[in-house]
Amino acid sequence: MPASNPPGTALARAPATEEAPGRDRLPTICLAAAGGAALFILSTVLAFPPTSLWPLALLAPVALGYVGLRSASRPGAAALIVFLAGVVLWLWMSRWMVQVTPVGLVLYALIMAIYPALFVWMIGRISRHARLSRWPLTFVLPVIWVGIEFLRGEIAFHGYPWYLLAHPLIEAPILAQSADLVGVYGVGLLAALPAGLALDLWRA
Repeated sequence: MPASNPPGTALARAPATEEAPGRDRLPTICLAAAGGAALFILSTVLAFPPTSLWPLALLAPVALGYVGLRSASRPGAAALIVFLAGVVLWLWMSRWMVQVTPVGLVLYALIMAIYPALFVWMIGRISRHARLSRWPLTFVLPVIWVGIEFLRGEIAFHGYPWYLLAHPLIEAPILAQSADLVGVYGVGLLAALPAGLALDLWRA
Protein backbone atom coordinates (compact mmCIF):
# COMPACT_ATOMS: atom_id res chain seq x y z
CA MET A 1 0.00 0.00 0.00
CA PRO A 2 1.30 3.45 -0.74
CA ALA A 3 2.26 5.47 2.29
CA SER A 4 -0.33 7.95 3.39
CA ASN A 5 0.48 11.59 2.89
CA PRO A 6 1.46 13.60 5.93
CA PRO A 7 -1.22 15.92 7.27
CA GLY A 8 -1.48 19.11 5.22
CA THR A 9 0.35 17.67 2.16
CA ALA A 10 -2.78 17.58 0.04
CA LEU A 11 -3.51 21.17 0.87
CA ALA A 12 0.05 22.20 0.13
CA ARG A 13 0.02 20.51 -3.30
CA ALA A 14 -3.47 21.60 -4.30
CA PRO A 15 -3.32 24.24 -7.04
CA ALA A 16 -4.70 27.63 -6.15
CA THR A 17 -7.97 28.16 -7.97
CA GLU A 18 -8.99 31.46 -6.43
CA GLU A 19 -7.26 34.77 -6.91
CA ALA A 20 -6.59 37.18 -4.11
CA PRO A 21 -9.08 40.01 -3.62
CA GLY A 22 -8.49 42.84 -6.09
CA ARG A 23 -6.72 40.50 -8.54
CA ASP A 24 -9.43 40.37 -11.15
CA ARG A 25 -8.55 39.02 -14.56
CA LEU A 26 -8.07 41.43 -17.44
CA PRO A 27 -11.43 40.71 -19.17
CA THR A 28 -13.25 41.34 -15.88
CA ILE A 29 -11.35 44.57 -15.38
CA CYS A 30 -12.12 45.74 -18.92
CA LEU A 31 -15.80 44.95 -18.48
CA ALA A 32 -15.97 46.84 -15.18
CA ALA A 33 -14.05 49.76 -16.69
CA ALA A 34 -16.38 49.92 -19.69
CA GLY A 35 -19.46 49.90 -17.46
CA GLY A 36 -18.05 52.54 -15.12
CA ALA A 37 -16.94 54.71 -18.04
CA ALA A 38 -20.41 54.48 -19.59
CA LEU A 39 -22.00 55.60 -16.30
CA PHE A 40 -19.46 58.42 -16.04
CA ILE A 41 -20.35 59.66 -19.54
CA LEU A 42 -24.09 59.38 -18.97
CA SER A 43 -24.08 61.11 -15.59
CA THR A 44 -21.83 63.93 -16.84
CA VAL A 45 -23.83 64.62 -20.00
CA LEU A 46 -27.20 64.60 -18.22
CA ALA A 47 -25.97 66.71 -15.29
CA PHE A 48 -25.14 69.66 -17.52
CA PRO A 49 -27.52 71.69 -19.72
CA PRO A 50 -29.80 71.24 -21.52
CA THR A 51 -31.07 68.42 -19.27
CA SER A 52 -29.50 69.85 -16.05
CA LEU A 53 -30.21 66.76 -13.95
CA TRP A 54 -27.71 67.97 -11.36
CA PRO A 55 -28.00 65.04 -8.87
CA LEU A 56 -26.50 62.78 -11.53
CA ALA A 57 -23.23 64.71 -11.23
CA LEU A 58 -22.69 62.95 -7.90
CA LEU A 59 -22.51 59.61 -9.73
CA ALA A 60 -19.45 60.57 -11.78
CA PRO A 61 -16.86 60.12 -8.97
CA VAL A 62 -18.68 56.97 -7.82
CA ALA A 63 -18.40 55.43 -11.28
CA LEU A 64 -14.73 56.24 -11.75
CA GLY A 65 -13.84 55.35 -8.17
CA TYR A 66 -15.47 51.95 -8.64
CA VAL A 67 -13.40 51.41 -11.78
CA GLY A 68 -10.26 52.30 -9.89
CA LEU A 69 -11.00 49.80 -7.12
CA ARG A 70 -11.92 46.99 -9.50
CA SER A 71 -8.75 47.55 -11.53
CA ALA A 72 -6.29 47.51 -8.65
CA SER A 73 -4.22 44.79 -10.33
CA ARG A 74 -4.31 46.47 -13.78
CA PRO A 75 -4.90 50.20 -13.26
CA GLY A 76 -3.25 51.05 -16.55
CA ALA A 77 -5.69 48.97 -18.59
CA ALA A 78 -8.72 50.52 -16.88
CA ALA A 79 -7.27 54.01 -17.24
CA LEU A 80 -6.85 53.45 -20.98
CA ILE A 81 -10.51 52.47 -21.36
CA VAL A 82 -11.62 55.49 -19.34
CA PHE A 83 -9.34 57.68 -21.46
CA LEU A 84 -10.97 56.48 -24.68
CA ALA A 85 -14.41 57.01 -23.15
CA GLY A 86 -13.33 60.47 -22.05
CA VAL A 87 -12.36 61.38 -25.60
CA VAL A 88 -15.89 60.49 -26.74
CA LEU A 89 -17.39 62.46 -23.85
CA TRP A 90 -15.51 65.67 -24.52
CA LEU A 91 -15.98 65.47 -28.27
CA TRP A 92 -19.71 65.47 -27.56
CA MET A 93 -19.72 68.03 -24.74
CA SER A 94 -17.79 70.58 -26.81
CA ARG A 95 -19.05 69.63 -30.25
CA TRP A 96 -19.74 73.30 -31.00
CA MET A 97 -15.97 73.73 -31.43
CA VAL A 98 -16.08 71.78 -34.68
CA GLN A 99 -17.39 74.91 -36.40
CA VAL A 100 -14.40 76.89 -35.16
CA THR A 101 -11.49 74.45 -35.12
CA PRO A 102 -12.01 70.72 -35.81
CA VAL A 103 -8.36 69.95 -35.09
CA GLY A 104 -8.53 71.96 -31.87
CA LEU A 105 -11.60 70.00 -30.79
CA VAL A 106 -9.76 66.69 -31.17
CA LEU A 107 -6.71 67.95 -29.28
CA TYR A 108 -8.97 69.39 -26.58
CA ALA A 109 -10.78 66.06 -26.17
CA LEU A 110 -7.49 64.17 -25.96
CA ILE A 111 -6.21 66.47 -23.22
CA MET A 112 -9.44 66.52 -21.22
CA ALA A 113 -9.66 62.72 -21.31
CA ILE A 114 -6.35 62.49 -19.45
CA TYR A 115 -7.85 63.72 -16.18
CA PRO A 116 -10.52 61.05 -15.54
CA ALA A 117 -8.01 58.40 -16.62
CA LEU A 118 -5.49 59.81 -14.14
CA PHE A 119 -8.10 59.65 -11.38
CA VAL A 120 -8.83 55.98 -12.10
CA TRP A 121 -5.13 55.14 -12.20
CA MET A 122 -4.47 56.89 -8.87
CA ILE A 123 -7.38 55.18 -7.10
CA GLY A 124 -6.17 51.83 -8.43
CA ARG A 125 -2.63 52.44 -7.24
CA ILE A 126 -3.72 53.66 -3.81
CA SER A 127 -5.97 50.65 -3.29
CA ARG A 128 -2.90 48.41 -3.67
CA HIS A 129 -0.59 50.45 -1.46
CA ALA A 130 0.27 48.81 1.86
CA ARG A 131 -0.49 51.90 3.93
CA LEU A 132 -2.62 54.19 1.77
CA SER A 133 -5.14 51.41 1.10
CA ARG A 134 -6.11 51.56 4.79
CA TRP A 135 -7.17 55.19 4.54
CA PRO A 136 -10.93 55.73 4.10
CA LEU A 137 -11.98 56.67 0.58
CA THR A 138 -14.52 58.99 2.16
CA PHE A 139 -11.64 61.44 2.53
CA VAL A 140 -9.08 60.17 0.01
CA LEU A 141 -11.37 60.18 -3.03
CA PRO A 142 -12.56 63.82 -2.69
CA VAL A 143 -8.99 65.05 -2.22
CA ILE A 144 -7.81 63.25 -5.35
CA TRP A 145 -10.83 64.35 -7.39
CA VAL A 146 -10.54 68.02 -6.43
CA GLY A 147 -6.77 67.92 -6.72
CA ILE A 148 -7.06 66.80 -10.34
CA GLU A 149 -9.76 69.39 -11.00
CA PHE A 150 -7.49 72.08 -9.54
CA LEU A 151 -4.67 70.88 -11.77
CA ARG A 152 -6.93 71.16 -14.80
CA GLY A 153 -8.64 74.38 -13.77
CA GLU A 154 -5.72 76.42 -12.46
CA ILE A 155 -2.37 74.99 -13.54
CA ALA A 156 -2.23 72.83 -16.68
CA PHE A 157 -2.18 74.82 -19.93
CA HIS A 158 -2.97 78.02 -17.99
CA GLY A 159 -6.14 76.42 -16.60
CA TYR A 160 -9.50 75.35 -17.98
CA PRO A 161 -11.98 75.77 -15.10
CA TRP A 162 -15.08 74.53 -16.90
CA TYR A 163 -17.20 71.40 -16.51
CA LEU A 164 -16.13 70.95 -12.89
CA LEU A 165 -18.07 68.69 -10.54
CA ALA A 166 -19.50 71.68 -8.66
CA HIS A 167 -20.90 73.49 -11.70
CA PRO A 168 -24.16 71.51 -12.14
CA LEU A 169 -24.84 71.93 -8.42
CA ILE A 170 -25.75 75.56 -8.97
CA GLU A 171 -29.27 74.17 -9.26
CA ALA A 172 -29.07 73.19 -5.58
CA PRO A 173 -29.20 76.50 -3.62
CA ILE A 174 -27.73 75.10 -0.38
CA LEU A 175 -24.65 73.74 -2.14
CA ALA A 176 -24.33 76.72 -4.45
CA GLN A 177 -24.40 79.22 -1.58
CA SER A 178 -21.61 77.37 0.21
CA ALA A 179 -19.32 78.45 -2.62
CA ASP A 180 -19.19 81.88 -0.94
CA LEU A 181 -17.18 80.29 1.87
CA VAL A 182 -15.31 77.38 0.28
CA GLY A 183 -15.21 78.28 -3.40
CA VAL A 184 -16.01 76.06 -6.37
CA TYR A 185 -13.37 73.51 -5.43
CA GLY A 186 -14.71 73.33 -1.89
CA VAL A 187 -18.17 72.57 -3.24
CA GLY A 188 -16.61 69.87 -5.41
CA LEU A 189 -14.95 68.42 -2.33
CA LEU A 190 -18.28 68.27 -0.52
CA ALA A 191 -19.98 66.74 -3.55
CA ALA A 192 -17.36 63.99 -3.79
CA LEU A 193 -17.63 62.97 -0.13
CA PRO A 194 -20.74 60.78 -0.65
CA ALA A 195 -18.94 58.98 -3.48
CA GLY A 196 -16.05 58.07 -1.21
CA LEU A 197 -18.44 56.95 1.52
CA ALA A 198 -20.41 54.78 -0.90
CA LEU A 199 -17.23 53.10 -2.12
CA ASP A 200 -16.04 52.53 1.45
CA LEU A 201 -19.30 50.74 2.19
CA TRP A 202 -18.98 48.68 -1.00
CA ARG A 203 -15.36 47.83 -0.25
CA ALA A 204 -16.26 46.76 3.30
